Amino acid sequence: MVSQCLLPFYSKLHQLCEFRELVGKGNDSRLKHLDAKKLLKGVRNLITNELSTSENSQRVQRLTAEVLGPKKNECTIAAIEDRWHTMPQYSAKGSRKLGYDLKSTRPEQTLLPDLLIKALARDTVLPLQDELRAMQKDMIDKPANDLRGYIISLMRERLEINVRNAPDLKATLESAWGIAEKGLSDGVREIVDHFHKRFEVRISSLRDSLREILYDALKLEHLPGVASQKGLSNERKRDALATMTVGSGGLANTVVRMISERVKVEIFSNIENNFTKGFVKLVNYSIGVMSNALRGDVKDLEQVHGFAVSFKIAHDVAGIIAGIHKSKVAERCFEAEHVEADMLNRILEVAASDAPMGLLPITGTDFARASGAVDGSSQTEVDAEVEADVELGTGGALVVGAPPADIWSCPNCGVPATHTDELKKRKYTLLRPPCTFNVACFCEQLDRSVQYCQLCVRYFEKHHERRTRKTEVARRGVKRRRGDDARTTA
Repeated sequence: MVSQCLLPFYSKLHQLCEFRELVGKGNDSRLKHLDAKKLLKGVRNLITNELSTSENSQRVQRLTAEVLGPKKNECTIAAIEDRWHTMPQYSAKGSRKLGYDLKSTRPEQTLLPDLLIKALARDTVLPLQDELRAMQKDMIDKPANDLRGYIISLMRERLEINVRNAPDLKATLESAWGIAEKGLSDGVREIVDHFHKRFEVRISSLRDSLREILYDALKLEHLPGVASQKGLSNERKRDALATMTVGSGGLANTVVRMISERVKVEIFSNIENNFTKGFVKLVNYSIGVMSNALRGDVKDLEQVHGFAVSFKIAHDVAGIIAGIHKSKVAERCFEAEHVEADMLNRILEVAASDAPMGLLPITGTDFARASGAVDGSSQTEVDAEVEADVELGTGGALVVGAPPADIWSCPNCGVPATHTDELKKRKYTLLRPPCTFNVACFCEQLDRSVQYCQLCVRYFEKHHERRTRKTEVARRGVKRRRGDDARTTA
């Protein structure tokens, strides 16, 4: 086992440390640096081919054809008339609900979307999210893998040139390039994970985006003008609304156009711009690390996670070999025919030495975080949501960090007074039942004397919905990671 496994294994691991021989041999005129201009130009071209404006426009057209188009086609005059008869709030004789909703300052929270464009307003988000998730690999994984292959191919090409120019440094250069490739590969993987999280956050926000789009689209239709027309019955108002909904300039087409534009700008273009910036930072850092190494400065290479792992394993294997050598249970394995005396002495020295500070336990970084392509100092929205899932128990009850019984906490989101300004707590502004926003609305059952934190009050007044406990825990998680006072916005 010693001669056939441990010694060869240690020898391979130890080769990773040979790049340190570049120290003191820097600025060797035979060694050529990476061509930064060529590398960055190739990176930008690859990203442009996969995530260009024309490619994103094709993706939007695909979403429109497969998801938005069919939903829009369901918004017809006949469908509006059929739904009318299932909505007694509007169709009942003498009902004033339609007039109130047409004059509402928040028309997207009324029954109007259900009447006019139900398929778009209620049945679009989930299929749209599913279709977008199906595009993730083509938008993130494929260009990232292509870029990784392109960068590594140029690195290896330059390695071959340097080995030909300086054959005496072959082992040293191969060791340096091997560690750099490991750092680069880990960096690409980190960028891919980061953008998958970012993509998921953008997709998850589509439901809120749709509310904003419905608000904007309904406001464009000048609904109060329909309500103010004298002598019109509810049926005549319905017919006028149906005419405003269909057609090329109708409400349904406006909503589809707004959704498409929002997806293109906030998801596709956002990913394209940040993807380019991330990989440019990664490439610049990689070029800098390799240039420094060729000048004899290997500190950055020593911080790569792959080197830290390999060094720790080499240290552990050296300890095992030294233990076996000391016990003398396998003396024949340490004879000259199996291991050179110099190598055995080096192994015993490594086993007896302490590992450099920070390498035990395993630490190290990758090029993505070191270059700033992925910011490890702040928590992403997705991380905050994950943290919220951990802190929320079944039924939405807080199970971690619950405030003591004698400290006030918001009865809606559960935020304790230690994380909000208790002096700013207020009551909801509640109208007399029935609610003019929704049928059988939750607000009709609320206690008018109860006070809530300012964020919950603000959210209620804007959306006429409850602000969830999960949202509050996510907010506090982000604040905590950034080192901010959680009370600054609550």
